[in-house]
Amino acid sequence: MTLFLGFSILNLPTPANKGLTKVMWFIVICHHLCNSKRMQGFCPASKTSSLSRITIGSPFMADRLYLSIWFPSFRESEMIPRLLSVVKQFSFSAQKSGIGHLAVYSVSWNEPLLFEQTFDYRADPERALALAGEFLHEDNAYELEGLWDLWTPIEEADLDTTWEVRPQLTKFIAFGTKFEDATYQQNGHVQVDFGLDTPFLYEDVALTEAVEKRVKGNVQKLINFTTAVERNCGISGRVLWSESEDNLAQKLIERLQKVQ
Repeated sequence: MTLFLGFSILNLPTPANKGLTKVMWFIVICHHLCNSKRMQGFCPASKTSSLSRITIGSPFMADRLYLSIWFPSFRESEMIPRLLSVVKQFSFSAQKSGIGHLAVYSVSWNEPLLFEQTFDYRADPERALALAGEFLHEDNAYELEGLWDLWTPIEEADLDTTWEVRPQLTKFIAFGTKFEDATYQQNGHVQVDFGLDTPFLYEDVALTEAVEKRVKGNVQKLINFTTAVERNCGISGRVLWSESEDNLAQKLIERLQKVQ
C-alpha cells in the first residue's frame, strides 16, 4: 500500500486485516498536521519538559503533545483576543464545560504567580480572560485549563476492559513577546498542551476493532480542533509536536505495522 503524505510517499504493506484500512485516512491527516509549516528556527521547549516522556506501566513511552500557534502579529492589545479565538475552537467536556483555572505569570516561569483563579463551577472563556485582561503586559504569560471528552479504557479486576468518555485536561498558554526571553519564537504565541499522547495511541492496548474505533474518535477530535484553529483564527503558522524524535503520525504508522 502506498500513502501520499504531502510531498512524501510512504510505502506500507497491504494490511491483512481489512479493518486496519479504516484508520489510514486519519494517519494521512495527522501526518499533515504534524508536518505543517514550521517557523524559522523552530526548536520547541516547555516548562514541563522534565515530564515529557513518561512510562506508565508498560514498555511504551508516553510523550506530551503540544500545538504551537503563531499569528502575523501579537501586540499587547491582541494577546487576549487571539487567545480567546483559539480557545473558542475547543470542544469542551459536555459535563464540565468552560475554564477551570486561570494563572498569570510575569517575566518568567521562575517568578511567583502574578494572579490565579480557580473556578469551582467552571467559567466561560470570555469571563476568565476578562480577569486576565486586568494584567495585560507584553512580558506576561496567561494559562487557562479546560477539559474535553476522550475515550478512555477502564479496567476493573478480572473483568473485560470497557471504554468510557471521560474529561481530560488541556492547557492553553499565551506568551507575551517579552516573556521568558521571547519564548514565543520557539513555542508559539499560543501553545496548547494536550497532556500525554496516550489517548491518541493506546500503544499498550491490543488493536482490536473496538479499540481502533475509540482511538479514531480521539484522533478525529484532535484533527477537528487543529483544523478549526487554522481556518478560523487568522494564524500564520502552527506545529503539532512532542519532545521525542517521533511525531504522532509516525507512531500511528508503526502501531499499524506491528499488527499486520
